[in-house]
Amino acid sequence: MAGVQYFVTRHKGRWMVALNCEYSGPYATEEETIRAAVDAAYKGERQDATLRF
Repeated sequence: MAGVQYFVTRHKGRWMVALNCEYSGPYATEEETIRAAVDAAYKGERQDATLRF
């Protein structure tokens, strides 16, 4: 099974979390975006989740 990857990125000048080419956000800061990505990974209960910055 392939792992899930959450990407913290700037998209069109805004901080976003990307998952499977879909974006959530925007977030005010990079730190807020990272927290959102970590929360999403835990809520998804995916042990194979990876965060990319």
